[in-house]
Amino acid sequence: MKRALLVGRVSIPDVILKFQNQFVLGIYRHSGKRLTLVLIFMLKKYYILTAVVLVLLLSISHTILSQEEDKVDRLAVVSTFTGKVSIRHNLMVRPVTAVGNRIRNSSLYKKDTVITKSASTADIMFDDNTTLQISEDSTILIGSKAVTGREKAERIFSRKIAIDQQSDVRIVKITVGSLRANITTSRTILTEFETPSGTASVRGTALDIGYLAGMTSISLFEGLLGFTSAGNEVGFDINPGNSVDIISPGTGTVAVSAREGDLEIDTDVGTAIVEEDEMFSIVVDKNKAETSIASERGSVVLVTDVGSISMDKGESVDVGVDPVTGNLTVAGTVGNVVITTDDGVTTAVEPGKIIGAAKETAKRKDAGAADSAEDDADKNLEGPHLLFIFDASRSMNDIMENNVSKLDAAKKALSDHIGTLPANLNVGLEVYGHKETADCGDIEIIVPIGRLDIDEMRQKIDSIQAYGDTSIAAALELAADAMRPLVGEKSIVLLSDGVETCGGDPIRSAARIRDEMGIDVGVHVAGLGVDSSEREQLAGISQAGGGTYHTADNSGQLEKTLTEIEKNEPLGEIYETNLLLKENGGHLMTAPQDEWKQTIDGMEVKAPVLAFSSAVYAFKYEQMATFNAFSVCIPGEADSNLMVFELLVSDRSWSGPFRSIGRFQALNSGTPEAPYQQIRFPDVTSRFLKVQLETNYGDSKRTVLYEFQLYGKLKDRSEY
Repeated sequence: MKRALLVGRVSIPDVILKFQNQFVLGIYRHSGKRLTLVLIFMLKKYYILTAVVLVLLLSISHTILSQEEDKVDRLAVVSTFTGKVSIRHNLMVRPVTAVGNRIRNSSLYKKDTVITKSASTADIMFDDNTTLQISEDSTILIGSKAVTGREKAERIFSRKIAIDQQSDVRIVKITVGSLRANITTSRTILTEFETPSGTASVRGTALDIGYLAGMTSISLFEGLLGFTSAGNEVGFDINPGNSVDIISPGTGTVAVSAREGDLEIDTDVGTAIVEEDEMFSIVVDKNKAETSIASERGSVVLVTDVGSISMDKGESVDVGVDPVTGNLTVAGTVGNVVITTDDGVTTAVEPGKIIGAAKETAKRKDAGAADSAEDDADKNLEGPHLLFIFDASRSMNDIMENNVSKLDAAKKALSDHIGTLPANLNVGLEVYGHKETADCGDIEIIVPIGRLDIDEMRQKIDSIQAYGDTSIAAALELAADAMRPLVGEKSIVLLSDGVETCGGDPIRSAARIRDEMGIDVGVHVAGLGVDSSEREQLAGISQAGGGTYHTADNSGQLEKTLTEIEKNEPLGEIYETNLLLKENGGHLMTAPQDEWKQTIDGMEVKAPVLAFSSAVYAFKYEQMATFNAFSVCIPGEADSNLMVFELLVSDRSWSGPFRSIGRFQALNSGTPEAPYQQIRFPDVTSRFLKVQLETNYGDSKRTVLYEFQLYGKLKDRSEY
């Protein structure tokens, strides 16, 4: 029998089958949604030789056995390169060794990242002949997505790009470095360049763009470009010949410098006119409902409804929004700030002066899913309100204990839990990754927040299937939009098994929700079968969102976790006294090592202790105390740092019995200037505190501690 080589499409794993007197060697290669199988039929006596030849063939890193599947899912190719260039695909990084349409290692697929080293460059070409010339020392992610209604609506400042007409967006995310782009004009594809400072939306454009040292720099040569800052503080169009620098050190703060050409920058309080070589900054404080506009260089003009406010370098104006009337009122000024009204009269800007009406965000969001989420919510309902966010990403299909998938475990736990919720609780359900399109935009509130219909909710839960990516940041933003119009206590509970995979920053999104809504909202997280890296991000989300973090490895643990979260009471003000500090009377009752004493001496020095060990502390005179905040000192990143730990308390004795406050995770980050990570919980009253260590960030048998703090107040003996 002669050997034959067959190529086909199948959906079975690698397999070696023996039947009759023949061997079949099957090898598949995953490329997007298709599988390619190579079958080699041979006589038994040839199978070893043929297997060796095939392994050698596959070891050639840029060999393609079938190109049709690659063309379907490929977004672009490396057309030329110099020096050391590599492509990160999923978790694998492969060097670019050759170029061409049939070269696997020069192909770019969704969410692939191009990395250039020093003295290295790469040219990228897309199917529509759009090209990117990537400079040295750059990290650029390539992707695509369908635009959701909410995302269309959030481009509230882009006037020329007309994103409402677009359904597909090509994503170029610049983590660090720079590039030159020549974008082919298209009516159906919008290209977006994302940096930590914001998003530049372009069509038919030639530009230079880069992100280095916290600054985004853009030079436009031709075409149209609209830029929106990451927090929607500002938005502006850039004309050909313009060059700008944008700095955004954090949410709410943006500075824009016009290097070449003039800019008209839209803000919520007016339009800032920034001429060439001038620079302005804006700080939005959503807690105080105030916006500060300042001139950092040159003379900046802020055009309002009643006139133009002029500021020279170093001068600024603070504008507040009246929550009742919506009027924009001057809250304060720095320097000789003046306003010129439409009739030509110039006067000093005084606090209390009304300069216009606030722009209504709702009017700008007429096309988005955010509006539909708000419309679906019954705004007349009184709190409390609870919205579950359900992770339906592909990884939820992974198998856990007892041969049960994460998806089935989560569905069972949530279905069982909703039957125990109190009748006065308004409940909703949001899902991401549940559609077969498997796109980052697959986010939907499938049960609007309202009075709970248990049967309907369980039907919706039962229908969930896991297909897509993990878009936690966008899911949190949609949840915030749904919660914003509601009155009363609000809680968001995220059930997830992994980290963000759609390029968002969920920790920043959680912090933004907390900043906007104050202490009446908490973002809680239940991690299902997560590893240490996944646990770190999920714990960071809960910490930034003022909530709690819990882990579970099966449906029973998850249901218990949901019950613990649901019983959480609103968090009150943090007490001022550190009950553990030695000088305040705190002392160590029992521990396996003397080094534990260093955790309450106020010195913040290293205290290496045994991993998995525990210690019990008492307060002054072993009195009862009420407390609601625990802080861990971690002055920098290290494998020996504490990761997961549990806090327990006892009213009777240092030996127990103990009841748990909860399991928590410290982040592997911090600086000597800001080393403390604070964990909050509802008021707890007890006599003894036990700290049980569970894991650190490495495999070390010792965990390095520094300092613990517990904020509360001693109870008078007459109170117990």
